[in-house]
Amino acid sequence: MTAPVLPAPAVAAAHPLAATARRVSGLAEWFELAVPGGDGALPEGPLPWVDCSAVLDGSAVLRAWHRELRTRLEADAGAPVPALTVEAWVRAWYLCVPAYAGGLPFALDRRVPRLGPGALAVRVEGGRPSAVALLDPRFACLPDDPAAGSPLAEVLPDERALAARLRAEVVAHAAAFLDVEPRTVRRGPHQLWGGVLDALDGALSLPALLGGDVVRAVADAHLALPGPEAPLPSGSTCEVVDADVAPALSRRRITCCYNDKLPGQAAALCAGCPRALR
Repeated sequence: MTAPVLPAPAVAAAHPLAATARRVSGLAEWFELAVPGGDGALPEGPLPWVDCSAVLDGSAVLRAWHRELRTRLEADAGAPVPALTVEAWVRAWYLCVPAYAGGLPFALDRRVPRLGPGALAVRVEGGRPSAVALLDPRFACLPDDPAAGSPLAEVLPDERALAARLRAEVVAHAAAFLDVEPRTVRRGPHQLWGGVLDALDGALSLPALLGGDVVRAVADAHLALPGPEAPLPSGSTCEVVDADVAPALSRRRITCCYNDKLPGQAAALCAGCPRALR
C-alpha cells in the first residue's frame, strides 16, 4: 500500500507529545506512536509512512489495502476468502488508527492529539497498522498538565470535557473513512458505527489488558463512551469482573470480524463476539 506522505508541520525539537508517544509505544511491541523530529521528519523504518488524508482521498489506497490483504489471506488459506472478512478486517484495523492515536494518550497522560485525517500518518505491516504518527503538534489537555502553558496546548476544564473531545475527534475521522470505504457487502449504520465504538472502547481498555489498572481502564472507557450518542449505537461495553478476587476486564464487541468465515476457521468465533452471544 503506497501513497504520498504530506510534509509534517515544522515543530520544535522538544515535541510536546514526545514523552506521551514514548509511553504509548512502550505498551506493546506491535504498536508505535511517533512524532516528527525537530526537522519535521518522521522516524525512518522499513515501511513508508502514508498520510491518512491520502488513504481517504478517493479510496484508491484503501482498495489496494483490500487487495493486498485478500492476497495474503488466500495465500495462507490456499483458497478464496470472502469479501465480508476482508472488508471487516480492514475496517476494524483502520478505525484503530484514530482510536489508538487518541485513546492511548488520553488513558496514559490525559492528552488528546488532533486526530483528523490530515493530522495522522500510518504504517501498514502485514495488512494491519503497526504505527501511527502525529503530524499536527497541537493537543488538548487538562489545566494541571505540565505542558498546559505550551502555545500548542488547548486547555479544557475537566476530564469529562477532554473525554468528549476525544470522542468527537475519533468520530470525525471515522466519518471521513466510512464515507469513502469501498464496500461490496452491505453494512447498516449500527454495524459501521459499532465498529467505531469497538475501536475506541478497545483502545481505552488496552492498558488494562496489558497489565494496567482494570478499574481505571473501565472508568476511562465509560467516561469517553457514556451511552448511546449519535452516531455511536451505545456506550462502552467494558465491565469489571471478579472484582472481589482479581479484577479483570470484560468487553463485548458490537461488530464481528468474520474470522470464522475463512477456510478452515468455522469454529473460530472470538471471545466477546456478538454472534457468539446471541
